[in-house]
Amino acid sequence: MPLASVHAVFSYPDRIFELRWDGFRSLAHIGNSRCRLVSRNGNDFKSFPTLSEAITSALGSRSAVIDGEIVCLDGRGKPQFGELLHHRGEPRFVAFDLLRIDGEDRTYFR
Repeated sequence: MPLASVHAVFSYPDRIFELRWDGFRSLAHIGNSRCRLVSRNGNDFKSFPTLSEAITSALGSRSAVIDGEIVCLDGRGKPQFGELLHHRGEPRFVAFDLLRIDGEDRTYFR
């Protein structure tokens, strides 16, 4: 579907849309009391250690692979890519999909 820019909020029953988070797409690999954030190209996001620690803490002793995006939000909850890029804001991980949990593949329906 082609992208379009709109200047007002819309609601049409025959259209769907999702928020553009405007961050870094990442997989979070959680296990062994650590979280490794990995880009689409397989590169580690090593510049977000506090975010990795927060994700690890939130899952406790569980292991998981979560698809999501690293973002910075302003006071109104809107994504601010410049804040993320220049490490001026607090990074957050927006989870999209739980791909694996405690060794169980969650990418298929039974």
